[in-house]
Order: sequence, then C-alpha cells, then structure tokens
Amino acid sequence: MVINTDKTEVTYFSNDSKEAQYKPSLELHGVEIGFNPTPKFLGVTFDRHLTFTSHIDQLKKKMKSQTKTLRAL
Repeated sequence: MVINTDKTEVTYFSNDSKEAQYKPSLELHGVEIGFNPTPKFLGVTFDRHLTFTSHIDQLKKKMKSQTKTLRAL
C-alpha cells in the first residue's frame, strides 16, 4: 500500500495546555507531512484539546444560515 503524502496530515491531541501547543514534525519518503490543528474525520472536526468547540462553531454557523432561510419562508 502506498501512502499519499499530499493527503496525509499530522495532528497532536492533549488535555494539557502546554503540551497542546506542540507541533510535531514528521517526514514520509523524504516529504514533510503537513500539520493540521483541526482535522476533520467522518464529518467531525477535532481540536487539540478534544473539546469539539471548532465543530460546534461550524454547526452554529451552518444552522444560523439555514434558520434565516426558514424564516423567510
């Protein structure tokens, strides 16, 4: 199996606020893998502290626009 380095991301989760600022640097086949502090997996956006605040904020934004549409109807 060949891993696509363009689609591969690295992230780091921690409950400790000092450790959560850590940015790992990994290489695969001589190519540095990109860092993503808020990866999206199966429709859920994760954040570094696993509090899901970024996911909830995105849902609020989406629901706000949909609510405006429903009000107009």
